[in-house]
Amino acid sequence: MAAGAAGVVAVGDSAAIGSAGPGAQVGQVTRADGALVEVALDAGGTVLVPPVGFPPGWQLRPGDPVMVMKAEFHGVPDHAAPVVVSVSGSLGTQRGRSVSVAGASMNITPQTIQMGEKSADGSHADAFCIRNRTDNSLTAVALRFHG
Repeated sequence: MAAGAAGVVAVGDSAAIGSAGPGAQVGQVTRADGALVEVALDAGGTVLVPPVGFPPGWQLRPGDPVMVMKAEFHGVPDHAAPVVVSVSGSLGTQRGRSVSVAGASMNITPQTIQMGEKSADGSHADAFCIRNRTDNSLTAVALRFHG
């Protein structure tokens, strides 16, 4: 897990991250409204903060886990940063807006960052995904392809 600056993501299951340390709390999006998201904190309470560290145009959905970073500890305004899980392995077939990595099916969006080259045979990928707490779906924030 990484924390401490604007735009830094936490990598790990949001339930396993638990307490994110001083000045950071894990929660889930309850409402996304333009430049702000409403987050129900796992420790209790609700905050309204801007999302930071997501690809341009990224749309958070209710149930998406985020880490709320507090200004007094990080020197930037309060904000919600991504909490992602890492999936690495063989790249499966892409069908429309879905792809599989290591047998895990995930959604891709026009905002998903894609890096590297897919090879004709034996491609692998590293995916960094948001696992929605409501429907357990994976949405790739970033995909890195390699031989």
